[in-house]
Amino acid sequence: MFESLKPSKLYSGVFSSYNAPLNVVWIENGLYVVKRACIFSAFISENIKNSNKYIFQNWAINSIDNNRDLNKSLSVFFILAFEKIDCVEDFKDTLSKWWYLVGSFDINKGDTIFTKSSPFGNRNFINSFTKGIVSNIFGNNYCFILSDCPSTPGTEGSPVYLTNR
Repeated sequence: MFESLKPSKLYSGVFSSYNAPLNVVWIENGLYVVKRACIFSAFISENIKNSNKYIFQNWAINSIDNNRDLNKSLSVFFILAFEKIDCVEDFKDTLSKWWYLVGSFDINKGDTIFTKSSPFGNRNFINSFTKGIVSNIFGNNYCFILSDCPSTPGTEGSPVYLTNR
C-alpha cells in the first residue's frame, strides 16, 4: 500500500477500502472519552524517510527475521477524522499551513522541552508530562530531536513542547 505513496504529499481518500473504525481514547475532566475515528489522510515525511536510511540502517521492529523496513513505517503520519469532513480542500489548506508553522520553529541544543504522554500508551500514563533538555538535533533538515526526557513505555512519538524563551 505505502509503496505507491510519494513523500511530502498529503494523501486523502486512499484508505477508504482499508479503513476499519478506530477507537481514540483521551481523558477530559478526569473521565475517559472514547470516540470512533477513521483514517482521513496520510503523509510521508521525506526528511524522516531519507534520514532513516543511514540512522537506522541495521534496525528492525517486531520482526524475528530482521526484515521490517523502518524507512517506511517510521516516516508515515496518519491524520484521523472523528466525523465526516465536508470540505477536503479547506482541510488540506489548514494542514499545509500547520505544517509550515511547525517547520519554522527554531529549536537548539540545550533548550528545555516538555513531552506529554500519548493517548495510545498505557492508561496510567495518559496526560503525564516529562521535562528535559534537547541533547542533539540531527537528520535531514534536523527532523530528529534527541532529548533526555524520560519516556514511559508505549508513549514514544508523543507531542513535544518547547518552553517560551
